[in-house]
Amino acid sequence: MLVGMLYLGYVYFQTTGNWSFSLQDWNMMILPFDMQFWLFIAFFCGFAIKVPMFPFHTWLPYAHGQAPNNRFGITSRSSIENGNIWVCKIFFTFIS
Repeated sequence: MLVGMLYLGYVYFQTTGNWSFSLQDWNMMILPFDMQFWLFIAFFCGFAIKVPMFPFHTWLPYAHGQAPNNRFGITSRSSIENGNIWVCKIFFTFIS
């Protein structure tokens, strides 16, 4: 995901001459379909590991097994929900 963000920032710099990592600025760019596809794959893989989605969720049982108390379950749930929201936001940004 970081590589996709850096690449998108670089493409924005190449087209406008200014560095920006704002979604509103990125929405104004017109990108070819193949670039949109690969950027979507980069962002989706990053979010799939964070959310976790199958088959990228292999780290989750180990992380929850090492948690010292139940409060980490609440923070994990909010982290997963936040990742799901961003998957939808990025998906609809790239297809619009």
